[in-house]
Amino acid sequence: MCIRDRAGPLASTVIGVPFFWMLALWVQKQHRTDPNERHSFAWSFYLNAALIGSVVTAGSTAFAFLNGFIDGDGYDGTVVAPFLVATGVWAAHWLVWRRVPPSTMADLHVMVASGVGLGAMAGGAAFIIGSLVDRTLADAGGVAVDRMLSDPVWSAVTAIGIGGTIWVWHWLLNGLNSSRTTIWQGYVILVGVLGGLLAAVIGGAIALFQLLQWFFGDPGASSAALHFRDTGWAFGVAAIGIGVWLYHRSVLASGRDTARSNVDRIYDYLVSGIALATVAGALTTLVVAVFTLFDTSDAVRGGDSDTDIVLLAITLLIVGAPMWMVAWRHAQHAHRQD
Repeated sequence: MCIRDRAGPLASTVIGVPFFWMLALWVQKQHRTDPNERHSFAWSFYLNAALIGSVVTAGSTAFAFLNGFIDGDGYDGTVVAPFLVATGVWAAHWLVWRRVPPSTMADLHVMVASGVGLGAMAGGAAFIIGSLVDRTLADAGGVAVDRMLSDPVWSAVTAIGIGGTIWVWHWLLNGLNSSRTTIWQGYVILVGVLGGLLAAVIGGAIALFQLLQWFFGDPGASSAALHFRDTGWAFGVAAIGIGVWLYHRSVLASGRDTARSNVDRIYDYLVSGIALATVAGALTTLVVAVFTLFDTSDAVRGGDSDTDIVLLAITLLIVGAPMWMVAWRHAQHAHRQD
């Protein structure tokens, strides 16, 4: 890199660092002289935005740096620099947050970073499980070690390591046992319960449909390896989704009184709603199958056989009906008791 290329970043550093330092001293003085400063929305917004932006930048650049070695590109200093800067920014603001936490949305960045780490960790684990299933289906005689340790699998392992580090620090060490605020409950219910349940339903439905289609329908493929080429990732998504759902369900149930709370009600009706939507999709698919019996045009049939349409409806019923019956029965039992 020539001197001209370094001039812009160097000038920004010379001007920006002292300016930021003076602003930091001014903010610190405001907090000492005005106790209400920490109650302002601006302080909460700035601190959360800085922590969220820096942890996402640090995680993504760390993944890009390690993935460069996996791809064979080797050391890349242009990725190391933003990682070090982002990590320093995050560490400095984390210490500030511990000393002068905002009074509003103090745990927002903790829950957002927990969701980011959980997503990276779950995505990498689902990919590894899917790769294992795909290779097992493609080679019934077993999977060689060198085939399993391919570049995409190592990238998935890297994602698990980085995402797991972010999730462990923010959730297990700082968020799990913190106050159960609205943001805390929003993360557990929306990200953990809803996200895990949707992943389990979608992945399980795809894997089950492909299995039923191979044995009873019109697979449209001459070999099992070709037909089940998407089953691995669907199975991986379903397996990880079930794990995420069960874990966050246990978190909701722990550390509370035996009395039924609004969180319990939200959970029961949320699961009931997802399951009901799945059952409604099954019934709609059955209606479509009935109409296709009376119209054989390609425009209406869309190239799918009547058997496959019925199998899709059966798949949705198998996935959604038991889940709806359990959740709805539990909610109605509580309704009768209270």
